[in-house]
Amino acid sequence: MLYLWLMLLVVTLGLIVLLWVGTLFFQGYFYTEPAQQIVWAAPAAGVVLGGFLAWWLFTAARSPGERAGDIPYDTFFRMSPRVYMVNEPVVELWAVKKNNEKVLYKRYRHDQRRFEYKDVTANRPWNGAGVEAVEIVHDGEKYRFVKEDKTTSGAYQSFVNDKGWVMTTGERGISGDPKIFRTGRFLANLFFNFAHLALWFVVLWLLLRFQWTHALGLAFCIWLIFTLAFLPMMLDYARTLAG
Repeated sequence: MLYLWLMLLVVTLGLIVLLWVGTLFFQGYFYTEPAQQIVWAAPAAGVVLGGFLAWWLFTAARSPGERAGDIPYDTFFRMSPRVYMVNEPVVELWAVKKNNEKVLYKRYRHDQRRFEYKDVTANRPWNGAGVEAVEIVHDGEKYRFVKEDKTTSGAYQSFVNDKGWVMTTGERGISGDPKIFRTGRFLANLFFNFAHLALWFVVLWLLLRFQWTHALGLAFCIWLIFTLAFLPMMLDYARTLAG
C-alpha cells in the first residue's frame, strides 16, 4: 500500500496548489482581492479533500469483490449496485425440465469476453424451452434457480433462488453468473459520490470564502472533472494494488 499512500500524498499536494492558485485567480477576477486566510485555508482544504479521497480509495480497495477488478464503491458514472456470485460464468450448469429431466450444459468461450453454453449431448446452444429451473455448483454448494413467473413466452428468462440471486438469459443464452442487488452498496456509492461534491462546495464556500453561488458552480465543475478523469484511474490503481 506504500505506492497508494505516495499517490495520495502527491494528489493532496496537487490539490493544495490547485486551490491556492485557483483561488488567487478567480477571486482576483471576481472580487476586489483574494481571501486573506488563503495561506492556511488552501492547505487545510487540500488536506480535507485528500483525507476524504484516501478514505474512499482504501474502503474500495479493501472491500471484498467477487470479480477481478470489481470496485464496490465507484464513481457515479461507473458504479454498480449488483454483486456477482462468481468471478466468471460457471463451467457447467444443469437445465431442469418439467418432468425433472436434467440437461447438462458446459461453458464455451465465444470470443475474448463472452461465453456461451452448449448441451454436452447434442452440442447445441442453450435452449430455454420447457426449462423450469437451473442448477449450479459453486464452492461445493448446490444452488437451484427457479424460473420467475413474470417471464413471458418468447421473452428472455430469469431464474431466481431462495436468497434472491438471479440468473438471466440473453441473445447468447443463459449468463451463468448469478447476481443480486445490494441496497447497502447502492447507498454507499451514492454517499461517496455526493459527499465528494458536497465537500468541494464546503471548502470553497466556508474555507476559501467564495460566494456560495460561485462555490457551488466551481464545486460542480471540479467534481465532474475529478469524477470523469481522475477518480476512475485512482480507484482502478487502488483496486489493482489490493488485488
